[in-house]
Amino acid sequence: MKKLILLFAISIFVTSCSKNNLTTDESQKILSSNYPKYYGDYGFGNEICPRIMEKAKKLEKEGYWKINTYKNNANCYGFQITEKGKPYVNKIGNYGGIRVNITESIFNNIEGVTMTSENKAEVIFTEIGIPSKFSIFTPNHSEEAKKWKRKAFFTKYDTGWQLDNIENGSLSENVMNLSEAYKELNLQ
Repeated sequence: MKKLILLFAISIFVTSCSKNNLTTDESQKILSSNYPKYYGDYGFGNEICPRIMEKAKKLEKEGYWKINTYKNNANCYGFQITEKGKPYVNKIGNYGGIRVNITESIFNNIEGVTMTSENKAEVIFTEIGIPSKFSIFTPNHSEEAKKWKRKAFFTKYDTGWQLDNIENGSLSENVMNLSEAYKELNLQ
C-alpha cells in the first residue's frame, strides 16, 4: 500500500512539473507567429531609371509595383508600390523614395527546448532566409537561401509562456539552393 501511495505521489509530482515546462509545440506556435521577418534593405529614389528598367518590369508583371506611363527628362519613370509589394517596404521617404527588404526569413522548425529554471526556457530553432523579390537589384544578388540555427529565450508568466528575445546572430549557417529551401519549408 505504501508503494502504491508513493507511486501515486510521484506521478502527480511529475505531471504537475511537466505542465510548467515549455513544450516543442507551444514554442513552435509562439515562434512561428513572429515570422516572416525581413532583413537587409535596398533603396530606390522616387523613380525607376533605364539601367534597372528590365528588372523593374519583371516585378511589375508579378504585381509588386506599378510603373507610371510618363517619364521625366532623364528617361526615368515614377512608380507606386502595390498591396503585394507593401510587406517588403521598410521605409518610405519624404519625396516618394522607398527602402525595401531584400531577405525574407521564414521560421523552419524547433531543434530542442531546454528548461533553464522553473519559469525560463531556451529554444534552439532554425529559420531559412530566402532572397526577396527586390533582392534582384542588389549588386551581390544570389539565388541561394541560408538556413540559420538560432536561440530564443522564453519566460513563463501567469498568462502562459512568452517569447522574451531571439538572440542576434546565428549558431550556425548553411547555404542551400532555393528549391531545397522551398521544399523544406513546404512552399512548393
